[in-house]
Amino acid sequence: MIEESVLFNPGDAIANAHDYNEVYQSAQIYKSKHPHSLVIVSEQDGHPYVLFDQDQIATSNRSDEDKKKQYRVIKKM
Repeated sequence: MIEESVLFNPGDAIANAHDYNEVYQSAQIYKSKHPHSLVIVSEQDGHPYVLFDQDQIATSNRSDEDKKKQYRVIKKM
């Protein structure tokens, strides 16, 4: 399996927690109100799980490039 990485500005996170199930539950609640594609990522093993709106990849400002971090994709929703 090939590991997929994405870049996001941490300030654009919808939710984050050390517990995957907590972030997954937040994603389900958010998705029920906003029909967006979501992605759960982690910076690296042992770090919190973070929920982002996948549309943020396309709409991020170029001026914010230096603020972005690389994350490993855990689950796409």
